[in-house]
Amino acid sequence: MKKTAFAVWMNRIAPVMDVAGTVCVVETDEVPGSERKLLTLPGDNPSGKALLLREMGVEALVCGAVSNGLLRLLNSQGIEVVPFVGGDLETVIRAWFEGRLPDNALLMPGCGGSGRFGKGGGCPTGNGRKGMGRPACNCICPSCGHREPHVRGIPCVKMQCAACGAEMVREQEGRR
Repeated sequence: MKKTAFAVWMNRIAPVMDVAGTVCVVETDEVPGSERKLLTLPGDNPSGKALLLREMGVEALVCGAVSNGLLRLLNSQGIEVVPFVGGDLETVIRAWFEGRLPDNALLMPGCGGSGRFGKGGGCPTGNGRKGMGRPACNCICPSCGHREPHVRGIPCVKMQCAACGAEMVREQEGRR
C-alpha cells in the first residue's frame, strides 16, 4: 500500500521541512478521505526524520522548502520529495489524489514549476548561491561505517546513524 506524507503546520503545508514537527500520512491507494495518521517527527534530527518516514512505509513526501542535505537523506531512504508546495492541507491532499502536483497554483510564493525533485533540485528562482560555502562532506558512523550527507547547520554528532543508531561524526577531508 503506497503512503504519502504531507508536512503539516496549522492545517497547511509546513513552509520548511527541515523544522517541520508533524506530517500527515495518507494511504494513497485508498479513496480520498481515507484514514490519515498524524506523525510527530524528531526535532533537530534530519536522519531521524528520514528514517522514521521510511519505517512508516512513506514513498513520497509533499512539503514546502527543504534543504539539499535533508533532500539527499530522504532520497537515500527511497522517498520521492515534492517540494515547494504551499497551501491548505486538504486542498493539497486533494490535488495529490487527482494527480495535479506539482501545480503552479499550489507552489510557494517565488517558485516556478519545474516538477518533482526525486534526485535534487530547488526553487528555480533562487539567488544563485547554491553550492557556495563549504565543500560537500559526509557524516560517518564510527560503529558501522554508514555515510550520510552532512546537513548544513547541524553538527554530525547531533545525528544518529540510520543503520545502527550510533552517534555520527564528521568525515575527515580526504578520507573515504
